[in-house]
Amino acid sequence: MYISVDEAAVKFNISKRRVQVLCEEGRINGASIIGGAWRIPKSATKPVDKRKKRMCNYELELYSTSQEALTITDVCELLSISKATLKNWIRLRKIVPDIGDQLFSRGYIEHFIEDLKSNDNIKLKSRRNKKQVSGKILYRDYIYTESNQKLIAELLEISAIESEKELLIVLANFAVQLYYQSRNIEFTDNNVLLNFLSKEQTSEFYVLIKDLIGECAIDPVLINKLQPVLSKRIQFVKGEDSLGGVYISLRDIGQRKNLGTYYTPQKIVNKLIGLLYE
Repeated sequence: MYISVDEAAVKFNISKRRVQVLCEEGRINGASIIGGAWRIPKSATKPVDKRKKRMCNYELELYSTSQEALTITDVCELLSISKATLKNWIRLRKIVPDIGDQLFSRGYIEHFIEDLKSNDNIKLKSRRNKKQVSGKILYRDYIYTESNQKLIAELLEISAIESEKELLIVLANFAVQLYYQSRNIEFTDNNVLLNFLSKEQTSEFYVLIKDLIGECAIDPVLINKLQPVLSKRIQFVKGEDSLGGVYISLRDIGQRKNLGTYYTPQKIVNKLIGLLYE
């Protein structure tokens, strides 16, 4: 099974011209000209780039103590971009590892950041800004029940949720409320999570709730802090992802983008499903 130069370029994350050069130099095992074009075995691996000088551990240690070598992960955090974006910039030679194979000096990156802040590199700056978007917002087109939209708006106004742990506890509490309502189980106190967890259960839903909150320690101080939120009631509406609406609205946009967490509005989902039966 063979692939073309174009397909190999994508697979190896290099230019088509570079693939052709590697073929001409005989550095891709099994590559041959068939019908006037290079054909490369599908199982072929990317040759080591001899143009790059690799640093041994000893050299890297010496360099790190004097100038601090930054890895791909370090640079992504400093620039607020994903690894995929940084690797694409490297491939396009918009940023160059200046001290070795995928290693950068702090001075080089600091200069690069200053360049981003200027009017130069507008395209890179706009791409980076997509990752820097932050904040919380009510997604009205995700759910349509007015009471649940109002609930989320109130939660955003209260601003009591400050950590991932607190968000998980709030989601778990609303999940139990929805579970009770879907099974016509009456409850008077909206803060139902602690009571639910206090009962030893083996149901699949109990396991899901325990998995959601993980190792979060639910202490009285935390419950007291979240009381303005836990005292609210979410409305169960069959077919509506009201819990998802709470999550995407209360989760910081920047954090969701970093995790690749996006959403599709319900009306679009319904339309797509409808098209399946036309």
